[in-house]
Amino acid sequence: MDMGEKTKQAFLDLQQALNSSVELMDTEYYAMRLVIEAKGYTEYPEVLAQVKLDPKDQELSPDEKMKRAMELVHNDEYYRHKAQIRTQMQESLAEVEKLTQDVEDAEIDSLEDEIRIVRGAIMIQALLVFFMIWLTTRLAIDPILGAVDQIKADQPIAEIGSNEFRYLAGAYNKMYEKNKSNIESLSYKASHDELTGAYNRVGYEFLQANLKLEATCMMLFDVDDFKIYNDTYGHETGDRVLIKVVNVIKKVFRDDDCICRIGGDEFVVFLMRSEGINNRLIESKIEQIKSDLENNDDGLPPIHLSIGIVNGKDVADASEMFERADEAMYKSKHNGKGSCTFYS
Repeated sequence: MDMGEKTKQAFLDLQQALNSSVELMDTEYYAMRLVIEAKGYTEYPEVLAQVKLDPKDQELSPDEKMKRAMELVHNDEYYRHKAQIRTQMQESLAEVEKLTQDVEDAEIDSLEDEIRIVRGAIMIQALLVFFMIWLTTRLAIDPILGAVDQIKADQPIAEIGSNEFRYLAGAYNKMYEKNKSNIESLSYKASHDELTGAYNRVGYEFLQANLKLEATCMMLFDVDDFKIYNDTYGHETGDRVLIKVVNVIKKVFRDDDCICRIGGDEFVVFLMRSEGINNRLIESKIEQIKSDLENNDDGLPPIHLSIGIVNGKDVADASEMFERADEAMYKSKHNGKGSCTFYS
């Protein structure tokens, strides 16, 4: 299979993964429609109004419709399908990155061959005209050698030297920027939550696997009684609540700290380079978060969070870190919600 066919196949695989994701979303929409019918809601997004129930499902009682909805999104097949989509996305992105690297390697090899030919010609001409050697080296060889180094370092080429080389460098730089933009776009979509802009589960797992435990704190946030926002105010308001939670957390913490949405209303914040951060400082930031989330000037109802906090130096690995943060968060729930607990 040549490079073009491999590239086409890689993007077909990625498209298949995206199509599977759409199919999974259709299942979730169908389940939402069942809940709407069961609860008798009259106001809901237009996209759900277009979902048509199977006649057999339409005849079910409200309780049976709720049970049917739960079966659709809480079964082994659903979670297997979801995991398969994530795996397909990761494999497809990895293949696209590999193909891009193969193309760059092939271009580097071709460019180096051309350099060797140019050098041989210059050595012959050196016997005749020293000035031509100096001029050619100044305008052609040095820029090309620098370009090879820049390509190997995955950097754009400096557009200097002869007109021809500047044209070549400009053409390469355009291709480099386009490829980089495509890869970054694919990478961002695969690792970030579309609704809130926080890292998604894939991004969270990557961060968790690369943590420096002794220099990291984990904070596990859970939105208290989130179901009430959806049931009382509608799913659009529920979405706005999640977006507000992420925006407020981003505003309070540093740019280096990483926010992840790992569940419907569950978030993790990794406090990086946390050696100098004490509990009192964390508590002050949490108070600021609480104040901002309780402010309803934006028309949203007050939002409350239950929070569990654990220091990486107190656990053996990243898996235990999450377990301890989860324990601390549930202690907060038990203590009356809207509070934070430090694992110790």
